[in-house]
Order: sequence, then structure tokens, then C-alpha cells
Amino acid sequence: SVALTSCSSDDGNAAADSAAPITTAPLVTLPATATAAPTPPAATAAPTAPAAAAALPDGPTVLLQSLDALAPGYHFVITAMLNGQVALATEGDQIGLASRQTVTSQGVAIDYIILPEGTWKGEGGVWEELEVPAPAVDPLAALRTPTAVTVVSHTAELTVLNASYPAAAVGLPGPRPATVEIEVPGTTLRSFGYSTPDGTGSSRTDISPLVDTTPITSPST
Repeated sequence: SVALTSCSSDDGNAAADSAAPITTAPLVTLPATATAAPTPPAATAAPTAPAAAAALPDGPTVLLQSLDALAPGYHFVITAMLNGQVALATEGDQIGLASRQTVTSQGVAIDYIILPEGTWKGEGGVWEELEVPAPAVDPLAALRTPTAVTVVSHTAELTVLNASYPAAAVGLPGPRPATVEIEVPGTTLRSFGYSTPDGTGSSRTDISPLVDTTPITSPST
């Protein structure tokens, strides 16, 4: 007879027990991504205000003070031009109301001594007193009475003025006022000039300190 044996369930349990246990991997929490704060716009510098322009001096005051500085005396050179050529050149000294000067025209030079009491003319060392008194010859005298003065430009080194005068005051014909350009380096007038209305003639006067300080007297003394 065949002996029947029953299958034991222990082997199946053993197999189940021998299987590796299933483990669940822990969740990895990623750190939150930091969001950079927005960069504020660069500060815009406020526009720089332009430097205030230096105040211009008072034109009439500058003119009168520059003339007063020359009151003790000065040397002058006057150059009169006509159609681009030198028509007349005058060089001399002014001391107070007295003047000595040499006028040159067309190659001929004539000396003059002009005093309140008379005028003398000299040629070749020979002097004669003129019967007709000389007109005012102080080159700066007329500049003291302008009808208007404008400051054209001004720096610490130089002030340029435009001054208006009646034409006759500067020896020009006609009714049209004359505009005289005056240069004042520092506080002392050093040159001035003007042109004829038609532009064909001009005059320029340069002023410098006295070199010959000998008193001006009549040739007879």
C-alpha cells in the first residue's frame, strides 16, 4: 500500500519569512529656494546747479576810477589811421594840465609844449609861441563825460568797456555818437580807441606810466 503524506505549510511560511522586508525611503525635504530681494535702482545724483556768474562791476565807476589813477601824469601814444595807413602819430607826456608832445605826419615831426598860459611850437630846436591857444589836448579829458557806459567783459585781469560820447568830444564830425572801446587792466586805464562812422579811419591811444618826470615848462624858462 502507498502511504500518503500531507504537504507541510511550514516551508511556505519559511519562504515568506526569508523575503527582505520592504522599507519606504523617507521623503527628502528640499530647502526652499531663497528669492533675492529686488535691487533698488541706483540713486541718481541731483543735477549740479551752474555756478553763479560773477557780478559785473559798475561801468561808470570803473571808468572814473581808472582815470583818477592817472591824474598825477602819464605817457601816451596816439595812432590815427586812415584807409589802413598811419595818418598821424602823437607821443608825449601829460602832467597835470601841462603837456609836451611830438606830432608826426608824412615824415615831419613837430614838437609842442602846451601850458594853461600858452602853447609853443618847436621845429629843429627853434621854438615860437602860438597866438591861438591850443585846444584841450589831454587825451583822457573827454573820457570823463560819457553819455553811457557798458561793461563788455570783466575778469580779474581785464575789464573792457564801451562808452558813448558826442562825436565832437573825440574829434569826429557829424551828429552820430561815437562808441569808444576802453581797456582797463586791473584798475588803471591802459588803452582806448574808436572808428569813424564810415569805417575808413580809426584812432587808438595807449597809456603807460611816465618815464620822463621832468616838470613841463615853457621853452623861455
